[in-house]
Amino acid sequence: MAQRETHPPRPGGEPRASADPPVADVAGAPGGVPAGGRRSPVLRPVVAQSWQRCEAARISRDGKHLPRVQRQADELAGYREGHPLASILPTCRDLLGDVVRELGWVFALGDERGALLWVEGDPRTRSRIERIHFVEGALWSEDAAGTNAPGTALAVGAPVRIRTEEHFNEAVRPWSCAASPIRDPDSGQVIGVLDITGGDAAAGPQALALVRATTRAVEADLARQVALRDLRAHETYGGTRHAPEGAAALVSPGGRVLVAGSELGLTRIAGVTATGDGRGRLPDGRRLLIEPVGVSGYVIVRFVDGSDEPDPLSPLRLSVLGRDTAMVEVDGRTIRLGPRHSEIMVLLARAREGITARSLAEDLSCKELNPTTLRVDMSRLRALVGEELLASRPYLLRRRVRTDAQVVEGLLDEGRLQEALALYAGPLLPRSHAPGIVRLRAALHERLRSALLAGYDVHLLQRWLDTPWGADDTQAWQTLSGLFPVGSPRRAEALERAESRATPREPGSQPQTGPEAATPSS
Repeated sequence: MAQRETHPPRPGGEPRASADPPVADVAGAPGGVPAGGRRSPVLRPVVAQSWQRCEAARISRDGKHLPRVQRQADELAGYREGHPLASILPTCRDLLGDVVRELGWVFALGDERGALLWVEGDPRTRSRIERIHFVEGALWSEDAAGTNAPGTALAVGAPVRIRTEEHFNEAVRPWSCAASPIRDPDSGQVIGVLDITGGDAAAGPQALALVRATTRAVEADLARQVALRDLRAHETYGGTRHAPEGAAALVSPGGRVLVAGSELGLTRIAGVTATGDGRGRLPDGRRLLIEPVGVSGYVIVRFVDGSDEPDPLSPLRLSVLGRDTAMVEVDGRTIRLGPRHSEIMVLLARAREGITARSLAEDLSCKELNPTTLRVDMSRLRALVGEELLASRPYLLRRRVRTDAQVVEGLLDEGRLQEALALYAGPLLPRSHAPGIVRLRAALHERLRSALLAGYDVHLLQRWLDTPWGADDTQAWQTLSGLFPVGSPRRAEALERAESRATPREPGSQPQTGPEAATPSS
């Protein structure tokens, strides 16, 4: 959407006509309402239908009602960071940045609802277009802003261009725009919209072609990212003991079947409703067992009959972060373990190929552990979780285990730092002194902390420092202070905090920052 352009006169003083083609000679404006004080325009079908939807939704067109800004800066920053469009922003800047600045336009990326996440381009145009609330955080869906390129493109699921007088809201009629929806290559669903806004030429065929070409480029980027995630899921799946057989499949987050047993006969599985215990149901009523693979939403799906008997391949879930003792979820049961059994379960979960009694004893105690004591502990653990779950010689869990610690590790592997921090409920079994647990706890804690320090993200660092285990992190306070300008009160506050906590930091020490600094739940 953009300001109408003034063309220089032709020789002889006659104004030069716009290079853009005229509005298509099709159905008239809904209700014959004049546009911008002119006679009723003859609207193209896509615009006429949009106006009809706006009238049905009772959208105001008097220019006094502008789109609402839904997210302010702090909230918007966190939302944008976790949105799939964040990964394609560099491509949009590379392909469009110089072009729109040279032409006096802006480009915008919005989410699947039409909320604008980024608006960039010519500074003067950005300043002027703020008057109609075309700003980051504002909602420009068709039912919130009337006919406009990003909102209408989302409404019809196809590229559109909207010229000045075609906007439903009079306040927007000084501008023209072209936009295209962006689709997730995995699910095929619309995940956002790309828009160009400017003068008359911003709604011309060349502008629309530019938007469509850029959309294809960013969707290709997204497809490459999906391919890499597919590869990681294949590698994870290939290293497991339970391969999909029969009516089973490895399924992507968007429902694509990547690998399937011979009895499945499906290429896509969508609409799964999960129950939280590893079970699910399709819209047609068929029951499933859902087993996560990695942390990106890939799952192994197994179709089951109507029996309510536990399936031997359903996963076991283990919660150990920020807790004195572990919580196990298996076959619909929730089991709270004691301290020693919690340590054993964590160590078994890490040993996919099993662990000998001697190695387990060394990981549980600095002192020599009586073999009889260990056998008694293992016998009691079998009674708690089920005889069929625990093998011996070597000690081995017969089911796949998914721990919250492994989820955080997987998110860090994929560079999804915001999500990793959100799921990090605290150090792993913080009261445990078992050597194997101390090593695992310190390794995960330090890995997350190092990623935060290297990320130089103000919001994430502040969230880390707001936790009991991060509050006394001197280096984090120093890093945070460097992200604020000289003279900023927040810089001074962060430096003061750093100086007041200037003591050597050791992972696992109390009460300073580290894996032991949490106040755990039990």
